[in-house]
Amino acid sequence: MTAATRRTTGRVWLVGGGPGDPDLITVRGLRLLERADVVVVDRLAPRALLDDLPRVRAGRTQVVDVGKDPGHHPVRQSQINELLVEHALAGRDVVRLKGGDPYVLGRGGEEVEACVAAGVPVEVVPGVTSAVSVPALAGIPLTHRGVARGFTVLSGHDDVAPLLDGVPGGPEHTVVLLMAVSGLAGTAAALVAGGRSPQTPVAIVEDGYGPRQRTTVATLGTAGARAAAAGVRSPAVVVVGDVVTLSPAWQAQGAQGAQGARRAHEPHDTAQDEARPAGRPAQADRPAEQGRPSGRGEHGRSAVRVLLATSHGTSSDDGARAVSALVDAVAARLGDEADVRPAFVDVQQPDLPAALAAVPPDREAVVVPLLLSAGYHVHVDATQAVAARGGASLAPALGPDDRLVDVLADRAAEAGLGPDDELVLVAAGSSDARALHGCEETASRLAARLGRPRSRVRLAYLSAARPRAADAVAAARAERPAARVVALPYLLAPGFFVDLAAKAGADVTAAPLLTGGAPDPRLVDLVVERFHG
Repeated sequence: MTAATRRTTGRVWLVGGGPGDPDLITVRGLRLLERADVVVVDRLAPRALLDDLPRVRAGRTQVVDVGKDPGHHPVRQSQINELLVEHALAGRDVVRLKGGDPYVLGRGGEEVEACVAAGVPVEVVPGVTSAVSVPALAGIPLTHRGVARGFTVLSGHDDVAPLLDGVPGGPEHTVVLLMAVSGLAGTAAALVAGGRSPQTPVAIVEDGYGPRQRTTVATLGTAGARAAAAGVRSPAVVVVGDVVTLSPAWQAQGAQGAQGARRAHEPHDTAQDEARPAGRPAQADRPAEQGRPSGRGEHGRSAVRVLLATSHGTSSDDGARAVSALVDAVAARLGDEADVRPAFVDVQQPDLPAALAAVPPDREAVVVPLLLSAGYHVHVDATQAVAARGGASLAPALGPDDRLVDVLADRAAEAGLGPDDELVLVAAGSSDARALHGCEETASRLAARLGRPRSRVRLAYLSAARPRAADAVAAARAERPAARVVALPYLLAPGFFVDLAAKAGADVTAAPLLTGGAPDPRLVDLVVERFHG
């Protein structure tokens, strides 16, 4: 390459953006984004990264959206190739920001070939592929000693049948399917036709690292119907093989929730307990149709409504116990008036569609979300599940509500919040504007309850929305270096997000709404009120 070429021709970098969480991009990838002239971005790339780039905010970096929705490709691959070459030949440095890794079903090889053919310098910066990281997030190792020794990644867009000749056929070899939601039933049938048992465990992990992350488990024989019933949507990673049985979702629901999927050589009395990861709550083993003990009228069960207390679900023992204690307290408060049962939108079982299916058709079910704000899980997951069942109703989310604010104020006091301390209210976060509005309302009410200006209650999030908790803590400390910073989790129970809040850098992190003791009576009142409507 001549000196003149170096001066007049830009470069192209294919950067793997990782599985969706902006924090999981490589350091090199982030540095390239910070100085790019043009960013050509995919639908599944971590777009939140771009919002924080000074050059993007200043309009000095051009962002070109070439996102492809399933079945709808507004920008053809050939056009994307031409776009990269055109900008580079015009002297611009181009980052092609792709989801996952550019070379794992990302058509990165085609883009590199186009650049090389045009004489454009090109480099590939690897990324964390969702094929490995999203199953790991759901507690599924793709390989595990004594369970699986290897794995294969396939595209669900393709007919997998011709690809199976070179793939080991037993459940001890894991198959990972990307872009497989729309054709899952056919792909599962092809895997069975290729020699796998219809009882082979399957996990479908939706929206990994996103606000509506959810794991649905089934078998190859039931995967298509199970995904349709649960309303599974893209993006999702599908895992096929015995490693699925190591996941909290599989173990929580057991053989019954997986449509009787336990393989014949796995004894029922010990296999699940031996494989249960540390931290998996035993509470979740309760069969969905057992419900919780409650009084029954002399005219039978049909006279008693079913309250499905629907929480997010957690792999934390402490969190599961805290939520279970709340559900028990609600059952005790309602007595013979209601048959109170647990349900979950992720991690634990029974999931909401299964819990609704377990309610006899002649009984009314009331779904009460044990969620602090009305985001995707309320407006989509729960709404669709209730509509599909019939004879069911959906109560509002728990927040915003003054009783939650009062408990938050108590938690702040327990943490020693003083008038000179900086306060950061830390919520889980959501991509749904309605959920964020609810959090803003809660922050305003808390400021009034504490007698603080609204500006002295900083609202921050742990995922999906900004500012992030660590950034809000840093901003508070920069503004008032001598002040103590208190992080107040606007979270229901101990678990993953509470642990994240504790790592945000505050001097003190308060307890969540539910702790290890008996649930606050105000929280019980709130759930009962939602049930009564």
